[in-house]
Amino acid sequence: MNHYPKIISLPHTPARNKILLTGRPPMPEKYVAMVADAARTGWGEKAYDYIQQFEQEFAQYVGAKHALATSSCTGALHLALLALGITEGDEVIVPEITWVASADTVKYCGAEPIMADISEDTWTIDPDSIIEKITPKTKAIVIVDNYGNVCDMAAIREIARKHNLYILEDAATGLGASYNGTKAGILGDIGTFSFEGSKIITTGQGGMLVTNNTSFYETAKKFGNHNMNTNEPYIFDGVGYKYKMPNLVAPLGLAQLRDIDSLVAKKRQIFDWYNNQLRHIEGIQLNVEKPGTRNAFWLTSIVLNKNFGLRRDAIISALHSKNIMIRPMHYPISSMQGYIPQNNPTARKVSANGINLPSGFDMTEDSVGYVCEKLLEVIQRK
Repeated sequence: MNHYPKIISLPHTPARNKILLTGRPPMPEKYVAMVADAARTGWGEKAYDYIQQFEQEFAQYVGAKHALATSSCTGALHLALLALGITEGDEVIVPEITWVASADTVKYCGAEPIMADISEDTWTIDPDSIIEKITPKTKAIVIVDNYGNVCDMAAIREIARKHNLYILEDAATGLGASYNGTKAGILGDIGTFSFEGSKIITTGQGGMLVTNNTSFYETAKKFGNHNMNTNEPYIFDGVGYKYKMPNLVAPLGLAQLRDIDSLVAKKRQIFDWYNNQLRHIEGIQLNVEKPGTRNAFWLTSIVLNKNFGLRRDAIISALHSKNIMIRPMHYPISSMQGYIPQNNPTARKVSANGINLPSGFDMTEDSVGYVCEKLLEVIQRK
């Protein structure tokens, strides 16, 4: 039996009477009160107070020396790549299955993202595929904590060491996960997080960059503030970007950060409810948690590993008709416009058969049971 810290809960509505979403944040009054305080007092000389407090407590939570709050995880990724010196002519290895920003931001720098395949069990980047993709132009590896699961860091670190490559950890969905006791976000040279509306912590939109490298932090901070000269304010040292998080939303992230253990515990409990009902069904593969790792289970997901007589999209459509808003796993990045198709067969198989299940903080054991009941009705009907 699993034991959890006090878990965030929302008012209960019978599962059959509401729309069940993949993500829905809790919003208790104490969160709203902190945002209201920022709206009332967070101006003038206090315009950065909540941002700085959020950065300080976030760095402490993940175990990083530095944290930089940003307007989005996309912005944080871009700044991280700039901090690593990624530029025109470079190649950066990125997993085939991820949100498109992991690859697009490489293109922002004038570099070329090279897609690696994923592992069939963890859905994270496959170390063997990384090795196959390395060329003399390769400068970094972007690893992604897909759906809350960390990567095979022992293998990836050895590859990076051998080939003198940076590791950028896209921990957008990995907040609360860990590898051998080390928190997600600081498993490589620099890491990023997302606070988009469906994430474990949300500021509506927002992100965070973390690192233990002071030079990387200072470079990222400077580029994210218009590339302003640090010694002469209002003098700019070339093209920069505006990726700063507003003080008005920082307290929302800070309030949730102070509840992070219970938020992650709720995600893990939701997974346990699904796992108890689906793990014995032949042909359904759920998220895994390898020894030595802790999965944050941002979204409980399944891959259909046998022919149930319906394509994945038909299953999604059938459940949408029952107000169960499941969604497909990420499509292969190299299948998108602007990218050259690449041969990553595991990624294509997982993507074609993968489904994200409703995993919002309002999910209850009853609503999970309802999702499983309707899912099995659809895939097992003759």
